[in-house]
Amino acid sequence: MVHRRVRDPNQCGGHRYHTGAHLFDFALGAAILGAAIVLLSAAAIFVVQANTVGMWSLTAILIVIGSASQVIGHQVFERRRPALVDNPIHLLLGPMFLMAKLFIVLGFRRDLAVIIDERPQGPLSSS
Repeated sequence: MVHRRVRDPNQCGGHRYHTGAHLFDFALGAAILGAAIVLLSAAAIFVVQANTVGMWSLTAILIVIGSASQVIGHQVFERRRPALVDNPIHLLLGPMFLMAKLFIVLGFRRDLAVIIDERPQGPLSSS
């Protein structure tokens, strides 16, 4: 399938692809919607069956498992400590960073690659 680039001043990047790109967007959106419906339905069933103590217990368990997985993953794959060990507020930034990287990989927000991959160009002066 041939993509034809058309200039559109209303688009963020200045151009927009026609044909297959819209079908991909629709398929991806439908898949995300389907997964969200399944997960939210399962959560609704669980919420109806569980009491307040059970919900808080499950929440605490999932947070501990997620944090431990992140620390172990960083130690095994990156061979360094994750940022949340030094500053726990990074626990809130992780999901946003992960979604930004996912959007870059899927081609939705390539402009974020410039911001995320930006490295400091030398020592910071403290004047």
